[in-house]
Amino acid sequence: MPNLYDTLLERMEGRSYGHYFSCFCVFDVHKSPAMLVYEDGMFVCLSCGKKGNLKYLDKVTGSHFIPQRNNTVSRVLPRWRKWEEKYGDLEGIIFAAHRTLKRYPKFQEYFKKRKIYEYIDEGNIGYLDGWATFPVYSSEHKIIDVVVRTISGKGDVRYVVHPDTSEMRPLYVPSWDKVNQSQTVYVVYGIIDAISLYLAGLPSVTGVTGKSLKAELLKPLGKRFIIVPDADEEKEAYKLANKLGWRGRVQKIDYPSNCKDPDDIRKEYGNTALLNLLGA
Repeated sequence: MPNLYDTLLERMEGRSYGHYFSCFCVFDVHKSPAMLVYEDGMFVCLSCGKKGNLKYLDKVTGSHFIPQRNNTVSRVLPRWRKWEEKYGDLEGIIFAAHRTLKRYPKFQEYFKKRKIYEYIDEGNIGYLDGWATFPVYSSEHKIIDVVVRTISGKGDVRYVVHPDTSEMRPLYVPSWDKVNQSQTVYVVYGIIDAISLYLAGLPSVTGVTGKSLKAELLKPLGKRFIIVPDADEEKEAYKLANKLGWRGRVQKIDYPSNCKDPDDIRKEYGNTALLNLLGA
């Protein structure tokens, strides 16, 4: 069952920013999405000042709520219900998306540009309605979640998780075999970053969303962890390392001016440059 936050995110056609989403206010008419709905259970409208908790917002909107629309604002969300009606469960959606990506070369350009095309088959990556789909597997290689990322150019580029899967989001692991065979694992802040490190030859993990990357998910692996933050995420990396204790340390990268994360480095300069900057 979806949690209330994810239900409201889809119902109100919100624009996700990790731990909150923005949408049009349901209590007044504004020209732009002024309402912020937070994952921790509260909402506030920056225009009219209305605030409250998510249960109240759920009651006000109801299951048949039709969001306020403004054609000047792009608010695009994955069509989860449409996909489920057409393809069935998670495995059906993932299979259909992968088949679509393989069948139509024009949809593969994004993955070639990001230089992760070679991982499409291994990762069972797919494409549906402008969204790249990334299946999430357990260590037993069972599908347990799916994450999508918009590649259509509409709205903000962001990851969105399936609303009906577990509230405790799992890790995204490009290769469980690689992780299980290694004593030290690299932790990054993004799915494509994790894939990039794996393609460069390193065991890597990440959260399915930035907020879901928690020490509680990493500790059971029994590894040492090298946390590689993006250019603007060093503070979060040190917090995570502190929670991991002796198992975690932060590897800062001196990013070139045109790069902000490990994927950028690999894309611009190749595997060797990335490995050298990581000291791997």
